[in-house]
Amino acid sequence: MRIQLTLQHLPEAKVDFNYQYQVSSWIYKTLAQADGDFAEWLHQQGYVYGKRAYRLFTFGKLQPRRYSIDQKNRMLVLLENTSTLTLSFYVPETMQHFVTGLFEQQRFRLGSPRYAVDFEVQMVRILPPPLFKETMRYRCESPMLISKQVEGNPYPQYLAPDAPDYASLLLQNLLRKWRAWQRVTALSNEAPLEESLPHGVPFGFSLLSTPRSKLLRVKKTELRGYEFSFELTAPIELHEIGYYAGFGEKNAAAGMGMVQVVRDGNTQVRKNAVL
Repeated sequence: MRIQLTLQHLPEAKVDFNYQYQVSSWIYKTLAQADGDFAEWLHQQGYVYGKRAYRLFTFGKLQPRRYSIDQKNRMLVLLENTSTLTLSFYVPETMQHFVTGLFEQQRFRLGSPRYAVDFEVQMVRILPPPLFKETMRYRCESPMLISKQVEGNPYPQYLAPDAPDYASLLLQNLLRKWRAWQRVTALSNEAPLEESLPHGVPFGFSLLSTPRSKLLRVKKTELRGYEFSFELTAPIELHEIGYYAGFGEKNAAAGMGMVQVVRDGNTQVRKNAVL
């Protein structure tokens, strides 16, 4: 499910470019108010597959009604008093209204003591889901991060979308998230650790635009992702988990991998959400 929050704040407020970790922390805190054990489990453990853990949510960029850029201080200036923020969760349909209620009339703060901005949620709206097909076109709303480890280098190598192994690593990421979800919801750890599709199941990834490199800082770690449009052919289950939980890495921690469907004349919208 996806929800759009309408936020109220003071005009001319300034927000640091790297506000994403604070938004992530606020989401965990809000979840903890309803179910502290679940929030702690999600933060500390999450949906585990092999040696990796996934939180299965992401969020978009802060969308002010009007803004300007303070390049010298690396700040986003919110010129008016209203912004929106979209949150995306891979959850069952039965949890939609519960999750929506958690964020109603919430308050949170972004920034440092010098530039602190207080936000209040004025409205929460469930967004209609797309009708997923095997082949979909997407546009990155936030940078997508795909990385790999190189022997002899302790740091991950961040890949551009035109890298030769980008598509295969993207597929592995989606499959791991799906398998992790299956293992937890089935209350079983017996699901095989498969990182490939069954023979004959199609998978394809192609770029539709020139990628733009974006650097985010989470605490003291710099993360490099890319924003671009792409076409993906895959089983519908993988489209759904990528769309709602985020494509690639650092979805919950930094709001990376949030996408929007590129509409065309044949794209329909479901009236009722599946997830």
